[in-house]
Order: sequence, then structure tokens, then C-alpha cells
Amino acid sequence: MRLVVPDRIPDAEIATQTPAAGELRWQFSVFELNEATRELFRDGVLLHLEPKPLNLLMYLLRRPGELVTKDELIEVVWSGRVVTDNVVARCVTKLREVFGDEGQALLKTVHGYGYRFTARAVRVCDDAPEAAPLPQFRPGDSPPGRPEWVLVEHLASAGEVWLGRHRSSGAQSVFKFATDGRGLTSLKREISIYRLIRGALQAPLPVVDILDWNLDEAPSFIEIEHHPLGSLRDWVEGRGGLALLPLSERLALIAEIAVEVAAIHSIGVLHKDLKPANVLVSGIGQQRARLLLRDFGSGRVDIERLGALELSRLGFSQSQLGERETLGTLLYTAPEVLSGQLPTVKADLYALGVMLFQFVVGDLRRPLAPGWERDVSDELLREDIARAADIQPEHRLADAAELAQRLRTLQERRDRVEARSREAAARQRTLEQAERDRLALERTRARRAWMYALVATLVLGIAVSFWLYLREREAERRASTAAGTAYAINAFLNDDVLSAADPYLSGGGRNVTVNSILSRAAGRLGALKDRPTVHAQLSLTIGQAYVNLGLTDEARDVYTQALDNARGRLSPQSGEMQSLFRRLAWLALEDGRYPEAHRLFDELYESAQVLPDPWRPEALLRARYGLARLDYDTGNFVRAVQDYDAILADLREQGVDNPRFQREVEWDLAQSLYETHDWARADTLTRNVEAYFSESLGAESPGLYWIRVGYGLSLLVRERFGEAGELFEAVLAQSTQTLGERHPVSMACTEALGMIRLRQGDAAEALPYFQTVLDWRMRYRGPQHYLTREAMLRKAEALYGLNRYSEAEELLTRARELSVAQLGEEHPASLSISRVLAETRAALGNTVQAQAMFDRVLALGPRRMPANNLRLAWTHFGLGRLYRAQGREVRAAVQFEQAYLAFEAAFGSQDSRTLEAQRLLRNPSAAPSPRLF
Repeated sequence: MRLVVPDRIPDAEIATQTPAAGELRWQFSVFELNEATRELFRDGVLLHLEPKPLNLLMYLLRRPGELVTKDELIEVVWSGRVVTDNVVARCVTKLREVFGDEGQALLKTVHGYGYRFTARAVRVCDDAPEAAPLPQFRPGDSPPGRPEWVLVEHLASAGEVWLGRHRSSGAQSVFKFATDGRGLTSLKREISIYRLIRGALQAPLPVVDILDWNLDEAPSFIEIEHHPLGSLRDWVEGRGGLALLPLSERLALIAEIAVEVAAIHSIGVLHKDLKPANVLVSGIGQQRARLLLRDFGSGRVDIERLGALELSRLGFSQSQLGERETLGTLLYTAPEVLSGQLPTVKADLYALGVMLFQFVVGDLRRPLAPGWERDVSDELLREDIARAADIQPEHRLADAAELAQRLRTLQERRDRVEARSREAAARQRTLEQAERDRLALERTRARRAWMYALVATLVLGIAVSFWLYLREREAERRASTAAGTAYAINAFLNDDVLSAADPYLSGGGRNVTVNSILSRAAGRLGALKDRPTVHAQLSLTIGQAYVNLGLTDEARDVYTQALDNARGRLSPQSGEMQSLFRRLAWLALEDGRYPEAHRLFDELYESAQVLPDPWRPEALLRARYGLARLDYDTGNFVRAVQDYDAILADLREQGVDNPRFQREVEWDLAQSLYETHDWARADTLTRNVEAYFSESLGAESPGLYWIRVGYGLSLLVRERFGEAGELFEAVLAQSTQTLGERHPVSMACTEALGMIRLRQGDAAEALPYFQTVLDWRMRYRGPQHYLTREAMLRKAEALYGLNRYSEAEELLTRARELSVAQLGEEHPASLSISRVLAETRAALGNTVQAQAMFDRVLALGPRRMPANNLRLAWTHFGLGRLYRAQGREVRAAVQFEQAYLAFEAAFGSQDSRTLEAQRLLRNPSAAPSPRLF
């Protein structure tokens, strides 16, 4: 499939389709145009043509038979400068005058729209002519056409590059001149890529600014923003070399470069010559502010990433992207590129891997040669370098963003590895000690077999007698303790709990409710404070009952009081203390109190370190399970998948036999896989988990409801509305009967049924579902709860669908304030609300605010979520729709393209969302649909 994407090519980009070597000529009618020399001939006679009409002709030659609008010509020939229609008309007239009698026939006017070039043009490539010699510049000279600038210093880093100073203001810029035809092509390519990046990415850009250019007269040049600190290589050498920088600072530099590279990769741009010399250090005075990529003269567009797109819109021809690829610096060039393959994002990733190796060993001249591993002592850094610079591109990391994430979480990864190593070492020491004891015993027996046989008999007899005595005493003690515990629990149940049904008590008798019984029981727990074990056990039971009823605040109060009572009275490693910590941590997680949850799971992990062998491995894994869920709930879906996979692997390796715990981890792994769009694996895990719990708990157990709800939501996302609707209707009927119509499961099913109706286009029918859920959650959860804000978002989406934009904006603004205050601006829930709020403001005509919010979502989203996450895909789609409404079709196409790639990767080529994005790419005049999801 080949997508035709509209765009406007500026004059700086018009000639970039010249191959890297060779001369491009166009033949049409009796005319011939030589692009390399910018000369037009009629029957061999040279014609005089001014620069602007010439640029116009070069553009039209690439659009034969197409209608070209006046706005498009202004964007192309005048680089977006403000000019009138009369200026365009005069330019067209001059071109027709040069054509002579054939002018009107070759260039027709389409009144009210623009122009159409009717001639059939043939493109011919010849060997490159001798380039005009470049003037020998000296300090004090001025660049062509720039008398207000003076060249002050030749920068010998590459080619003919000069530092210039403005005569009056003193401002400084860098001027890069083309020394030959290849250099001219390189300049034009660099301008094209810069304009693409500037149009597709929000500020601050990850690249050095190109301020101006001259392509109309030789010698051609571009004017680049000057950064006094120079390249990263210069900056490092100025500080005494890499080896003098702390390793943490070196790794931070590579991580920052990887982030910048990931940004350009996200729009399909490859650098192809990544190295420290092509990274500029931006700063104020001598303080480094950030790093910027430069020198895209050999850059290209990744065909595999963008698909078979019409690449002329980016200023490249197929010949440039094929056999005539130019190599970057060999030290950083990927093996597959050296062997003749086209570069992809994995080639840039290889260069990053080489740079990472050099920064780790502290030597920018060191190649990544066989045996490099001996120079890197850190096991994790060896792994990172190997994964980034693997000889096979398919075995490298997925993208540069993953490398940045690995480097920025290096200490966390070290901590996890060290924890596992400590566990393994402890197990090994235990085994080795046991083996030593066995061997010592065997040696002793061999030396004194007869004597020790007698001693052993005596010792055994004494030990057995003493053990029987102790067992009898322990049995008496335990029986006494158990009897006391049983008596205390029995008295509590009879006197404090079941007495709530006494008809002579207020609220008792037939009208008693489970909630009232639990409230009474919780209120009487204080009488058992002097018996912390009994108090903790009963608190766990009552708290879990509250959780099952959806009353999490009450559960948290019960657990907190029990934990306060048990501190200092029960061992931190006791089962009761571990359970209380775990329950409180999970409640904090469910309520979105992530710092508290993180602290509690960390405490669980630390206390589990010192548990005896039989319980320690599972306790450690359960603490890691909570931290993995924390990654999922905060939107770090890829890392959550890695966490869950690691836990399952350790469950098998350490021989922890707990099938239920394993299925719980598998269920959460499936939820994470749904977010990363690994549908097949997620569905398989879900079926296995449901089958296990159905067999162990019963086919109609309430514990299965949440599993079915989660699977139903994945069906909804995949637009399998029929299956999802049947599933939610069935679960809602069961839940209403067994748990009540206001239970959280029932509310989740009600909300999901409303979402199905909304996605099927019936906002009016969906609205009552969302209102019911919002009223209940507002009453029982409060406005601060994340589920309440989710209900606010759903209601706002329905209001948007009914064109009630002002009501939707008010509701979304409140929801966003609450979400950002509790979860932060970059949490996926906050980003979802921000995205719909941007859509709503665009519908209200507040385009500036809408665009700023779209840009903000796209800036923050990749920090936690993969680039193809649907939240980001829909943001690209909404921003593209906004650009289309403004008539900015180039930028709209870039955004629709990103949405298309994400939808196709997630759902396939025949999904409605993929087809909608494809329709907008193929037909620039098509009206975008108003859908939000």
C-alpha cells in the first residue's frame, strides 16, 4: 500500500531530489532545465530567469497536471513569508514571459484556486559537472548577499565553516558553505530535515536552529545558530577529557542524547552520522544547559518506519534513499549499513551504543572492537552496550528512548540485581554450610564410628526425651493460647458482632445490614488492644469485608489502627504485620496515593529480607509484585511487563509453589500487555487465569467478576462491541444479584455499557449510564478518587458528543485540576483528561489553548508510555484535525501519519481507526470525523 501525503516543499527543499552524485535535468516541450547550474534553455539557447520564478518552475516540474494553490506556492517559494496574491501573479507572469507563446498553454490559471502545469516533464540524470570553485574566504569578508555580516574565524572542524559576527549588533552565527555539488545537495537536505523537524516537533527542538540560507547564488550556504561551548567532543576535551568526568555525568549525557534521537526518530528522521562531534552543547556562559543534534547533511527518512510514503514531501527522492547512500563516520557506522543495507533507526541506535561504550571507558577514540567487554566492569552497562550495538539490528533495543530509560534507572536496576544476588548468595551459603556439616559428620563417623555410635545413642535418647518433654509443654502452651484466642474471638463475635442483630438494640433486628454489623465490630476492636495478635487477625477479617463491599476508607481505618496497635508488640516479620502492611499498601495503590504505596511496599521488601527461608522468597516476590503494579498504575506499561515477567521467572526458578499467586501475577501481566497491544498473549493469559479461578472458586464466584470486566474492556478497546456488550450484561446481572447494583463491579459494568453506546455513536443514550456512575462515585468515593475522575471524563465525552462543549469543558477542567494535584500532570489519567479537554477547547474555537494542550500531552506522554500508546495516537489525531481546520495541511499530515502508524500497529490495517487516518492521508480535502476514540 502506498499512501499519498500532501505537503508543501519550500524553495530550500526543491532541489534536494538531486542524487548525491550526478546532475539533474528536466526536459519539457522545447525547454530544458539544469537544476545543478540553475539554468533554463530553449532549443539550446540560455534564457534569463529570476530566482523566484525559477524556484516556482522547479516546484511545478514535480507536480505535473496537479492543481497547486496560491497558498501552497507562497509557502514553497517564499518560505511562508507574508506576501500578497499579486506577488504570486507577477511571478507567474514572469515565468510565462520566458516561455513565450507557449506560456499560457504550459501554465494554466484555475481561477479562484491556483495554477496547473500541463507539460509532461522528463527527468534526466547525468554525471556531475565540475563545480564552480569556492571563493577563498578570509577574515573580514562577508557572506554573499549578507554585507551586514563579517566572517571572523574559520572553524576547521568540517569543510568551509566560518564563525560570523553581525557588524552592528555583535550577534554571532555560523556560516556553512557548499564546496561542490555534493555539498549543495547536503545543505539542501539539511534545510529540508530541519524544516520537517520544526514543523513536526514542539519547542524546544532537539536540534540546532538553522536561521537562514542562501541557495540563489554561489557560493550557497546556511546560517546556523552559534553555541560558544562547541561540540560535545570540544566541551569534554575542554574539561580535561572524558575520564575526568564522573561516570554518572557521562551516562546522563548519553541518556540526554538518546532522548533527543528518540524525538527525531518519532517523526521518521534518521541522523546517520551520530557522534560526539555532531552534538552541540548549548549553555549560558560556561554552564551547560542542554545538548542539541546538528549536521543532518547525510540524514534521511526511515522508509521502514514511515512505510511506503510519498517521500517527495520531505525533500528526498528514492534515488537518495537507495543505492547512493553516503556513509557517516566509520567508527559509528552500523555493520548492516557498511554491508550495503539501507539504514534504519537501529543504525542510529548502534552509533549510540558505540558512544555509550566510549563514555563508559572514558576515551572518545576507542573503537567498539572484539573484546570490548573486558573494559567494562559493570554488568548492567555491558548489557546496555551489547543491546544497543548488537551486530544484528533485530537484536538491538527497540528504540533510543529505551536506552535512555535504562541509563536513567541504572541505580534502580542495580538495586534489584543486588537484591537478587543477596538472595541467591544466602541460599548458596546455606547449601554450602549444610554440605560442610554433612562432610564433617561423615569424617567424624569414619574416625570414631564405634565410640560415637555409643555417644550418639545416649545423645539421641536424651534428645528424644527432652524433645517429648518440650513438645508436651509447647502443646500445653499453644493449647492455652489457642483456647484463649478462640475464647476471645468467640466472645467478640457473640457479644460484639452478632449482638448487632438484637431487636432491642437501635438498628437491630430484621433491619440489620452487613455494613452496620461491620461498623459495630470495628468500633469494639478497641477492647482487644491488649491482645495484639487477636486484634490484628480480626482487623484483617473486618477490613477485607469492608473492601469486598467497596468501602475502602473504612478498611484503611481498621488496618491503620491495627498496625499502630501492633507496632512494638508484634515482630515486623510476623504474619499479621506482613499482612497489614500489604493490605495498606494495596489500598494506597488503589486510591492513587502512589508515594505512600511505594513506601509501604519498600518496607515490606526490607522486612521480608530477614524472614526465615521457607517464607522469605514468596514474601520478597509479593513485595516486588506490588512495586510492579505501581509501575502499571503510573503508566510505565513497558516496565510493568518486564517486572511481571521477571517475577514469574523467579517463581519458577526459586520453586515457589503458590498457583494462586502465580495466576494473580499473570492477570496483572495480561492487563499490562493490553496496554502495550500484545493482544494475543494477553488473551491467552486471561483465559488461563479465568479457568484457574473458575475451577478453584466456582464458575459464579464474585472473584471472577473483575477478571471478566478487564477482559471486556480490552474487547471494547478493540471495537468488538457485540462480545463486550454480552459480557458486561452478564456480569452486571450476576453482580447485581450477588453484590448489589451499587457495588463497584456493578458500577464498572454500567460505565462500560455506556462506553459501548458512546463509541457506537449514541451519546444521548450513553449519558444516563455515566451520570449514574458519577453520582454513586461522587457520593461513596468522593471527588478525589481516580475512579470518580474517570466517570467525570466519560460524562464529558458524552457531552462532547452532544455538542454541549461548554458543559464538557467545565467538567474536564475540574477533573484535570484534581488529577494533576493528586497524580501529576504526566500520569496517563491526567493526560487522557488533558487530551479530551484540548479537543473540547478546539471545538469551542479556543485553538491556541487547544494546540498548547495537545503539544503538552505529546511532550509528557512518552516519558512513561510507549510511543504507540493509544492515548498518544488519539492526541496526534486530534492535533492533526486542529491543523487541518487551520489550513495547515503539512503539519496535519505529519500528525495523521503518526496516528495511522500507531493504529495500524495496534489494531491492523482494517480497523476503523486505521482506515480513518488513512483516509485523511490519502484525501487532503476530506473532512475529519469528530470522534474522540
